Amino acid sequence: MNAHLAQCPRCRERQSHLAEERAAFLVAAPDWREYAAQHGPAAPRKPKRTAHAKLWMSLSAATALAAACLLVSTRLGTPSAINTRIKGGAQLGFYVKHGAQVARGRPDQVVQPGDVLRFTYSSPTPTYFALLGRDDRRASLFHPKAKQAVALAKGADVALDFGVEIDAEPGQERIYALFCSEPMLLAPLLAALERTAEFSAPQGCTLRELRLRKVVP
Repeated sequence: MNAHLAQCPRCRERQSHLAEERAAFLVAAPDWREYAAQHGPAAPRKPKRTAHAKLWMSLSAATALAAACLLVSTRLGTPSAINTRIKGGAQLGFYVKHGAQVARGRPDQVVQPGDVLRFTYSSPTPTYFALLGRDDRRASLFHPKAKQAVALAKGADVALDFGVEIDAEPGQERIYALFCSEPMLLAPLLAALERTAEFSAPQGCTLRELRLRKVVP
């Protein structure tokens, strides 16, 4: 990685830019306790939402650099290139923080209790977004804690400002991301997911699904 950076001015510039963005992002991050005071507490349930500033400021400099280089190598994160780099419409991505290590998530990712997921999205157009989950016990609304899907700007590999911590119950966790053309009401969608354990995209929405396998070491 260091050898490549030494020979690639473009990657060095991108690395520096990502480091500056990350620092500014963490400084401006909302405090989850303040959010809860304004909007009401979330229902007690795990996996739990936690303030991303607390979670991600604990990364070592080496881990932060590795994450930055990963973004450089995948050629994501530049909205100016959105028309050529986002294929197949809106997409959901994620990173997994396991101890001090951070890695990009993959399909059928294996996770352990205490791991933290940080989600990203890519969309060629502005969209309304919601993130829901279903394990063997219940359905959950991860984001937003509001009545309707939240508006997001177009962008590539944009980090969402919350984390989800994996609980200690083994089994499969399905994560559903909705990208909609209008602000959908979320309560009926959550109720349907709770009732049927299945999820289909409402009219006007694109659905992306991730499946995680939770194991206890």
